[in-house]
Formats: sequence, structure tokens, C-alpha cells
Amino acid sequence: MKDAGNGIGSGAGKGKASAKRPFRVLVVDDDKDVATSLVRAIECLGHTAVFSAHAQEAFDVIGRQPFDLLLVDYRMPDMTGLDLIILLREEGVKIPAIMMTGHFATEDRVPTEQLGICAILHKPITLPMLAAALEESLVTTRVAA
Repeated sequence: MKDAGNGIGSGAGKGKASAKRPFRVLVVDDDKDVATSLVRAIECLGHTAVFSAHAQEAFDVIGRQPFDLLLVDYRMPDMTGLDLIILLREEGVKIPAIMMTGHFATEDRVPTEQLGICAILHKPITLPMLAAALEESLVTTRVAA
């Protein structure tokens, strides 16, 4: 993850949740370094985050723990992030999601509104970019709740 001047290590935003309460975010990315950076950034923004390295692992974790938001990589070895979201929707799981991609113009191929995908972020993801997407997604989640 790129640091856009208000760096993850600088403590910028640490402990300050713009939300009324911290949200639980599940990061799903097969790149452990990216996932770890995203978890740290989300925690810097005042929320709680954990990560799963594979879509199947994420599916299992979602069955055991509550989450308010998913941050899902599009391209993973066992199935795409889109396939994971479709599978979750078929199982009745309605957790809002943010899709991440570094490979192509995903938004041209993804029926975002129908699948509950709040945003598509293109890698590399900066802290301000992540903060804006989380804020927008969490506000939308609160309004729908």
C-alpha cells in the first residue's frame, strides 16, 4: 500500500473513527503483505480488521464471525473475489463489499449494485483512497441498517 503523505506509521487518524462505532472489516487477499498493510491501515482509521488469504477461508470465517464490510481482492488462486461475493449472496450473506483489483477495468464487468459492492479500488491503494471508500461504504451501510 502506498503512503500518501499521512502515513500508516505516522499514527495519522489512529484511534479516530469517523463512524459512531468501529466496524469489523474482513480483508480477503492472497498477498499477505498487501493484506497486512490493509489491516493496519483500517485499524489506523479506527476500525477492526482481520484477513483471510483465500476465498474459501474467508467463506468459512464469515460463517463463524460477524463482519460489517468485506474488502476483497478480485484475483485470487482459488476463486475470484467476484465469485466469492456471488457465493456469499447465494448463501444469503448480505455484507457490503469493496472490490480491489490491480489487473483490469473490473467495473466494466461487475454488476456492482446488484451484488452489494460499494466501490472498486484500483491497486496500489493509498490511505486516503481507502479511508474515503470505507467512509462511504460504512455510511451507506448505516443508512441501510
